[in-house]
Amino acid sequence: MKHKKWLVIGGIVFILICVFFIWGMLTHSKSDYYSNFKHALENNNAEEMKTLLTTNDDSFKIDKTGSQAFINYLNNNPADKAQFLKTLKRETEGEENSYSIEFPYTFVKDGKDMVFFPHYALSIKPLYFTVTTDADKTSLSTNKKEIPYVKKADKYGPLMPGVYDVAVSLTSSIDIPIVHFENEQLVKKDSNLDLQVGDVLSKDKSFQSTFSKNIDGCMTEFAQYWGGGLDNTKLINVTDNYRESALLQTNLLLPYLAKTNLKYYELQVNNDSIEIEKNVDAWEATVEADINMEGNVQTIEENSFPVELQLAGVRELVFVYDTKLDKWLLDSAAESYSDAKWKNISKITHKNPVNYEWTLKKEEDI
Repeated sequence: MKHKKWLVIGGIVFILICVFFIWGMLTHSKSDYYSNFKHALENNNAEEMKTLLTTNDDSFKIDKTGSQAFINYLNNNPADKAQFLKTLKRETEGEENSYSIEFPYTFVKDGKDMVFFPHYALSIKPLYFTVTTDADKTSLSTNKKEIPYVKKADKYGPLMPGVYDVAVSLTSSIDIPIVHFENEQLVKKDSNLDLQVGDVLSKDKSFQSTFSKNIDGCMTEFAQYWGGGLDNTKLINVTDNYRESALLQTNLLLPYLAKTNLKYYELQVNNDSIEIEKNVDAWEATVEADINMEGNVQTIEENSFPVELQLAGVRELVFVYDTKLDKWLLDSAAESYSDAKWKNISKITHKNPVNYEWTLKKEEDI
């Protein structure tokens, strides 16, 4: 009886071992890997996807966040997804593993599962962001987590191939807003982010709005200057160069003037015309603006009539950034030949404009 009992137990153990190995072979085949990968992809399961990936790069750790970025890219790009799965299926059905031409991975046998069964995985080659910029310092982050900077290679990563929302912080002598890249693809090769400070600022909506208000303030000062009898003390947010030119104009014209007046009605700034670049040690901004002013002057000649000032129209304005004052200062204004038919504008209207005026005091009034 005992002998029979052991035979039964041995038979059961043998059957269980056979079932175990059959199950293991069925669930650890290449074709099974393909099914698991497709299942993780279609179910948006980053945790499952993470177990199907590996790497031979010691600096690169495959995590849930990176796996999700990988899934997001494939699911948001149907054509690439179809090609990816087609290539993967071909490799899982073949005898030899090969490096994918389309994507940075290799289908490999990555160790063993439960001692006996092969563990297949996609060996991922990490990718990096590079940055072209004239900023003094740059930092990148995704999902509120800073992306490591590899100083020796001058790049940011390593990252899982995928699609990322990237926030870029630039540091320079001028205030720069954080730049956001949405759905930035990092898939088949390293991706470069072109982040010239001038381009970043000129395209930023907040900067455009603030800059237009800055221009409006300068135009108000100009109206006070001309309407107030070429009063140089009204020119505050201007460079020394502009102030010197205005003083020269005052010295040349004021002795011959009896009256001046000026109203400033409206400003339209062509946001698409804003160009910012560093000239030697100073940041300069050039912009086109349509300025609506009207006024006149009258000379000291007896029986003279008011003469209309030709100040309205499109002007090309140049500003210089003063790092100490943290302000853009007006440096020059020149006539422009633009037709002012702009689409992207910032408009500031003065519905009840002040009439700035000045009259030369006669000797008997003094």
